[in-house]
Amino acid sequence: MKRIIAAAFAALFAMPAAAADIGMKDYPVQREAAEDFTKTPFAGLSIGAEIGGQFNAWDLATSETGCEGECSASAHADGISSDGWLFGLQAEYLFQAGRLRFGPEIRGGFGDVNSTVNFTVREGEDSAGFGADLELEHYYGAYLKAGVIVGKSSLLFAHVGYEWQAWTASCHVTGGSCGSVDVDTEWFVIGGGIGTMLADNISATVTADYLALSDISADGVGSSVNSQLSDVLGDSEAVRVLGRVGYQF
Repeated sequence: MKRIIAAAFAALFAMPAAAADIGMKDYPVQREAAEDFTKTPFAGLSIGAEIGGQFNAWDLATSETGCEGECSASAHADGISSDGWLFGLQAEYLFQAGRLRFGPEIRGGFGDVNSTVNFTVREGEDSAGFGADLELEHYYGAYLKAGVIVGKSSLLFAHVGYEWQAWTASCHVTGGSCGSVDVDTEWFVIGGGIGTMLADNISATVTADYLALSDISADGVGSSVNSQLSDVLGDSEAVRVLGRVGYQF
């Protein structure tokens, strides 16, 4: 009888220790599962809304032309830049190969990027001022994106693409205005960033891009004028930073 009672007490004292040991073994597994918001982060279709800023550096070449007689005419442009906000939407479809992600991406939106371009034209001792107020109306583009999953649910990526931006240029001269014209620009884009899953289907991403001007044309003017615009503005560039919240389907 004493042996039975001793065995019963030993079993009672051993049960809490065994339960605690089981709990300690299960806890890391439960914690790891809680950190994995989704089985395939940044895979498949995602859409998002983005906001950020853009800075343009318009590199206008100084030109000088000869004229009849001994006179000469030259045009000089002040240092030109434009900056402001961007608001848009983004969509992507990323394929999965292990930890790698790759696929197409599209983006489009509206802007509040603006600046004033001022010129001074001199011919001998005479000079005249003219310029334009530039304002970004909207933009859209297509890109190829590739990245790798780091940690459990973050994506480090790069992308390249081509983008179209529509601007309005309001012309002004010394003492008055000379109307406005729509200006279409095309840009090569290269950039990258990092995103992380905040919940099962919600992600946050930060992107930085560099844009190099590819082509520029103004509506309602001849091809020779547009050719000169491309020559004068050919080295223009821009940088931007965008923050995005996305939903993964």
